[in-house]
Formats: sequence, structure tokens, C-alpha cells
Amino acid sequence: MKRIIVNCCLVLALVGLGWYCYLSGKAYIVMLENLPFELHGEKRPGIEAVNVIIGDHEPVLLLEGDQIPTEASRRDKVLQIDILDENNKVIESKRIPFSLRDLGDQPKINVAEAFMTQETSVEE
Repeated sequence: MKRIIVNCCLVLALVGLGWYCYLSGKAYIVMLENLPFELHGEKRPGIEAVNVIIGDHEPVLLLEGDQIPTEASRRDKVLQIDILDENNKVIESKRIPFSLRDLGDQPKINVAEAFMTQETSVEE
């Protein structure tokens, strides 16, 4: 009887571990946008050139008006936005916290709006 209980506990532990790994490693498609937006009733343009990094994924280059799908996982918690000059050198950079849960079923991030409205930056 003791062996049956131990085996059942081991099976449940492995099923739980598998479920956790599935949820934490699952990739989601996030639409990155660099579009005009409204802030306090004032129309703001997108950023001319911006590099966006979600977690430890490859950087995505967005020009003004671009919309590009990219991957993110639940373990990604930081969005790094680097504003570039005409020589693709970083002028200004922000690390912004985000959660896929907060973005809903079809996650979209307007990079220009996130950069302009976020006042605090996450430390590394």
C-alpha cells in the first residue's frame, strides 16, 4: 500500500512539473507597433527609429509606422526600448516592466506610447 501511495505522489509531481514547464516556456506572438497615439488629448507621432528587445530575445528594429509580430514567453518581464539616431546608435534607452497577462488575448504593444508614458525604468 505504501508503494502505491509513493508512486501516485511521484506521478502527480511529474504531471505538475510538466504543466509548469509548459506554461512557463510557451511562446506567444506579440504585435509591436510604432504608431501615432494620443496623450492628454494631444496627437503624438511614433518614434523615428527604435530597437525593441523583449526579455532575452533578438532585437527588433521598428521605424515610424511599423507593426511587426515577435515572440515572447511568460517568463519575459522586461521590454527594453532603445531610441536610435540616423547612424543606428542608441540615444536613449528605457527598460519597462510588462506582463503578458495584462496585454490580453491578442497582445499589442505600442512602443512609442510605452516609451513616452512610462516614467520609471527597471534596473538590471
